[in-house]
Amino acid sequence: MDATIKSGTNEYHGTLWEFLRNDKLDANNFVSNYAGLHKAPYRQNQFGAAVGGPVRLPYYKGRNRTFFFIDYEGTQLRSSAASSFLNMPSAAFRTGNFSGTSTIIYDPGARHLGTTGVATSTPYPNNTIPTSQLDPTVLKYQELIPLPNVGAANSLSNNYIAASPQATKHGQGDARIDHQVAAHNNLMGRVSMSRQDQPNQGSYIYSSSDQLFNTINAVISDTNIFTPTTVNEFRFGFNRANTSLAALRTADEISFAAQNKLQTGAIIGFPQVSWIYSGTSLGSNEFPAFNAAVNNFTFEDSFEWADNVTLVRGNHTIKAGADLRRFRFDRLQGYPDSAQYYFGAIYTSNASLSNSGGLPYADFLLGLPSMISQNMNGGQYDQIAWSMQRDLYFGPFVQDDWKVTKRLTLNLGFRYDLFTQPVQARDTG
Repeated sequence: MDATIKSGTNEYHGTLWEFLRNDKLDANNFVSNYAGLHKAPYRQNQFGAAVGGPVRLPYYKGRNRTFFFIDYEGTQLRSSAASSFLNMPSAAFRTGNFSGTSTIIYDPGARHLGTTGVATSTPYPNNTIPTSQLDPTVLKYQELIPLPNVGAANSLSNNYIAASPQATKHGQGDARIDHQVAAHNNLMGRVSMSRQDQPNQGSYIYSSSDQLFNTINAVISDTNIFTPTTVNEFRFGFNRANTSLAALRTADEISFAAQNKLQTGAIIGFPQVSWIYSGTSLGSNEFPAFNAAVNNFTFEDSFEWADNVTLVRGNHTIKAGADLRRFRFDRLQGYPDSAQYYFGAIYTSNASLSNSGGLPYADFLLGLPSMISQNMNGGQYDQIAWSMQRDLYFGPFVQDDWKVTKRLTLNLGFRYDLFTQPVQARDTG
């Protein structure tokens, strides 16, 4: 995409603007009404300014020679919107008391081989797991899971709703300087910056994050008119984009994993827990997965050097030049790397019966996962080291616009585009 920022002139000109929106004119939404919550606040404020003109310093007057142009626009959005309903384990479930459900919980410690050759077991008395069998690490983990805040006391569905404040802060600006070195030589320099933060509190204790959209672009160009028929332009540009997702409580989640001995090797992050009846990654959930936000660091840099010369010779207008670009792509996906625990209706079930019973949350309280794997983020496994991709582009060209007659012009030219094979900066892949 090509963008043009206007330059200053010999006259000073400037503008100011402001846009404001307020929730006082908005209606409440359905979910908040159902939960008895007040209308969520919403504030939108957009403002900006632009000014340009000749550069004037104590000992320098830039009229007819040096001009500047500066602009800035800021946007601030603040709201608190109710999230979707979630299913959370009831207070009774958390103590191992499953007497409120018709699903029978069986004691895995009482398993034995039945007369038919299939493992069988006996139910827990009153469908309640004894406190002595509850896993201490699981109980520590369970303290972080929020309690239901809507619905009946024993409800297991649509019993939790969180009002998560939402905010967006966006600021962007440009600064441009144009300087006439001589009648035949012009210099231009420009810097454009944009910063956007979208913090998200999330639904859980360690799920707060901040989505970044930060860019910086700088360019310097030098245009020389050697003769009325010979013009050369040199341009250097730099662009950086930071589209990282930053987890805001990374240190806290790593500390929790360390204190509860949930780390091994490069697996140092907060473990994700999934309660799936099948005990695998496929199947229906008893409760939604409980996890923490992870960092997805993404940085893209590009450097560009370009030089073009234009020659007018009779009825030929010849253009030639070259474009060299260096690309860097650095990424660390899913830091800190963590484990994913799956709990199913496996150990607390009775395989000898057609209605085998058992619940994933009961297996969880006993500390008996059916499967443990490396956590996946966006369909990909978490990375344990940075990926650093490097590649080059080179494109020389020559073009001749030949005006054969007043009614016939031929556009002749040649261009070669070279895209090098991307390589890993550390020669690891």
